[in-house]
Amino acid sequence: MSYSIVQSREERKLGQTVHTNAEIEAIRLVEVNAKCKSLAGDLDFPLSFTIDVRPTDAAVKSSRLTVDTRFFLKVTTKEKVDVISLECIIGADYTLQGDFTPSDEQIKAFQEGNAIFNCWPYFREYTQNTLCRMNYPPLAVPFLRVELKAVPKTAAKRSVPPAQLEQAKE
Repeated sequence: MSYSIVQSREERKLGQTVHTNAEIEAIRLVEVNAKCKSLAGDLDFPLSFTIDVRPTDAAVKSSRLTVDTRFFLKVTTKEKVDVISLECIIGADYTLQGDFTPSDEQIKAFQEGNAIFNCWPYFREYTQNTLCRMNYPPLAVPFLRVELKAVPKTAAKRSVPPAQLEQAKE
């Protein structure tokens, strides 16, 4: 299983413009909420999990771009009973080069693609560490992949909806 960020060529190009004009300065844990509803020893394994990711805030001040991303993880039993829920906001701070000021469209594409990709390893580590502290086996959060959205030949000139995080089973 893997998760994918799917963007159109235009969205990728807009995000890449920010990427080439910025340097990552810091990644930080902004907010957390973790709930463990059962002891690991009381459950039948294996458990299943779902992940959801949503860009939240983005702001440009002076020569700094700050982007926050909200991550959700839910662990359930075979009977779909909630066992663990994790939610965190991870913030990424970028220094913008020279006199570059990104447009709203560039920021949106960057926060729906590059910024999620940059924060994903920190979410993986937070998840693994937190589950261990709850006395559960560590969970290996799958890879995050970046993919181009397929554009039908007849729809090549129509606008494409924003990037989405999709779960793909391999």
